[in-house]
Amino acid sequence: MKREDLAHLLVGPGVLSFSQLFFIIAMVVVGGIGRLWGPLVGAIVLVAADEAMREIGEFRSLGLGIIIAAVMVLMPNGLIGLFESIWDRLRTRNPGMTAEMSGETPA
Repeated sequence: MKREDLAHLLVGPGVLSFSQLFFIIAMVVVGGIGRLWGPLVGAIVLVAADEAMREIGEFRSLGLGIIIAAVMVLMPNGLIGLFESIWDRLRTRNPGMTAEMSGETPA
């Protein structure tokens, strides 16, 4: 087999379907675009939701669509953005919290 033929089997338009590509993009959006851990968190959440909704059959895509739409509307920075904002609020309410976690005494 030629090298070009092998490359076509590994990488090509037939490797990913539209639904798989949409699912991967949804993982990034749900987790948080521009965040380091966003795609990983999005992948964990969406795969878990997909597995949980496996029993409802054809409405599974509708359920995933509702989750994706809700995250885009309610959490535009994704789940990681939500965690960061909660962390910032907790840190500003209790400035000694981060010092306690690092073993320092608050000023």
